[in-house]
Amino acid sequence: MIYSYELEQHVLSGLLKIPEAYSEVASFLNAEDFYSENTHVHETIFKVLKMSLDIGEEVDEIVIAQRILDLNISFEDNIDITDFIQTLGMKKINKSGFISAVKELKKLTIRRKIHSQALNLAKRMKSISNTLSFDDIIEEADSIYNNEVDSYSMDK
Repeated sequence: MIYSYELEQHVLSGLLKIPEAYSEVASFLNAEDFYSENTHVHETIFKVLKMSLDIGEEVDEIVIAQRILDLNISFEDNIDITDFIQTLGMKKINKSGFISAVKELKKLTIRRKIHSQALNLAKRMKSISNTLSFDDIIEEADSIYNNEVDSYSMDK
């Protein structure tokens, strides 16, 4: 699938180390940007961090880890969440690198969504009636594709 484990970690590191930069990306960075077929650890860390950042709390690695532990979530890879978050906090990142990483991560999300819509479009084209007109077929395809693509239009 289309994702980057390393890029996700870079963004999470930026949120931990440069929380004041969150306001510059909050309007377009969301949980769906953290994707893995194998684990939800990055998505979970992001959600807990986002809750803290949204209410203006100071970000603390141990507090974030404890909040995740309190959720009683077990991750597929049985990681030690406290060590994992502390490791994220040690990564080197600056504000411009963080902003760039968020934009790159969003590109992956958009590609993933377009890929998914293309698969949905292919399934729909296999199942529609051959009695439809050319225009109806094109309109159906346009609607499936454009509903998703239009939601990602941004000048960032």
